[in-house]
Amino acid sequence: MEDLENLLTADLSGRQCVIFSKSLEFLKRSVKPLLFDLGLSFCEIHGEIDNRDAEKQRLAFQAGERDIALITTAGEMGLNLDAAPHMIC
Repeated sequence: MEDLENLLTADLSGRQCVIFSKSLEFLKRSVKPLLFDLGLSFCEIHGEIDNRDAEKQRLAFQAGERDIALITTAGEMGLNLDAAPHMIC
């Protein structure tokens, strides 16, 4: 988590980033609190999010309205990973 914080605050500061994990619990318990602490805006795209809401969040991310996209799956929502110059897995 310390390395992730360093990446987000120094190396990637001001750039959009996708954070991918197969573990939704990891995103919820570890990554989301860090993003809140850092004051970074984010969207979530995973199986617990209604498809309409996930689509709205995806569009907001691709429009540059969110700093980070937290995802457990991308293909079925049509997330264009080119929208972010960085991806952390």
